[in-house]
Amino acid sequence: MTSVGEPPGTPVGRVALRILDRAPALATELARRIGSQVDFYRTGDVVSDEDLRDSCRANLEFMFRRVAGEAAVDLAAPRETGRRRAEQGAPLAAIQSAFRLAASLVWESVVGEARRGGDLGDAELVAAAAGMWALHELFTTEMENAYEEVLAERTTRRELERSVMVEALLQGRVVDTASVWHVADTVGLPHHGLFVVVAAEVPALARQALPGIAGLLREQELGSAWCLLPDAQIGIVSLRTRARLDELVDLLGRTASGRVGVGPAYRALATTPRSLHLARIAMVSSGTGAPAVNVFDRSPLPMLVASSPERARRTVDACFGPLIGAVVPAEVEVLLTTLQTYFEVAGSVPDAARRLACHPNTVRHRLKRVEARTGHSLGDARGSAELIVAMQAYRWLAATDGAGPPTSYGSGR
Repeated sequence: MTSVGEPPGTPVGRVALRILDRAPALATELARRIGSQVDFYRTGDVVSDEDLRDSCRANLEFMFRRVAGEAAVDLAAPRETGRRRAEQGAPLAAIQSAFRLAASLVWESVVGEARRGGDLGDAELVAAAAGMWALHELFTTEMENAYEEVLAERTTRRELERSVMVEALLQGRVVDTASVWHVADTVGLPHHGLFVVVAAEVPALARQALPGIAGLLREQELGSAWCLLPDAQIGIVSLRTRARLDELVDLLGRTASGRVGVGPAYRALATTPRSLHLARIAMVSSGTGAPAVNVFDRSPLPMLVASSPERARRTVDACFGPLIGAVVPAEVEVLLTTLQTYFEVAGSVPDAARRLACHPNTVRHRLKRVEARTGHSLGDARGSAELIVAMQAYRWLAATDGAGPPTSYGSGR
């Protein structure tokens, strides 16, 4: 036999047809061999004895009919076995072992029947062996393809379910304890613990901002569940302890291609929407598209500004409006850069002068102009605080507007 199937009526074909009548008995023998030699099938807990015998009979009949040259026989039997065992959770290696035992039994049966009937000599049996193992390869390949199809379908279905569950948590549609526990089980998160929400800006529609992040976190023994939205990749990460936040931030920083925000830690999964809101604020707070990881709890002032762009504009308008309206744009930038530098060096005029490469008296003069135009005194705690908040809002709006520092706010300026 030099091909997978012999033409009908050949000596090998006649042998196979005679054996076909004994398929039920051979199926019982094959099931016994599989049960004794393949650990997965030994207990019968997952695949019952009856199920195994039925599968053995179907596959043996398929193989004998193919050997007999019945071209009309399709590959439904091995495919059904592959799909069924995948659905039952059988390891692929165990099924492959069972198929090897089936091929061996078929060959033993062909050789034995040929010897008894005198149909084939040794040379003909050797030639037939090549076709027999080609059949085994075809048979096994069909089973494996069907098995992998089921796994792929299951993986796709599970990922879809996980994504839907994660989105339900993020949108606050999971509130009662039983539902939260069900969702936690589905997405692979603990029922209780310490969680953070991560919001990562996507580089383009339907493209992940943090490719492979779930696996990378798993390597660090951090559980997570993710969903992809049009503008961001959102994840819920189980930290276990606050000490692991730095590990998460470091990993995100090495993986991210754009801005990433991490919301404040929380313990109840039902409160996830609030953390998502703050994670999104953290994501956009830098105001630029450069890769950066911002943790909400570590930068409260910029996060406060970013939480409401409209309020940020009003703050700038109220504080810097008179200055912006009376001074040319280039000079506005000089004055506010001086003010920002002054704040960055904790109110030291000499240090600010060194950073700005100018004389301390120049710094003092610029600051007095700011005080005069804004009506806020740097010597007053409240005045300084309002200038600090306005300065933060001004810089954030300048970056997010994408057209350089704003030069006017409100009507009439």
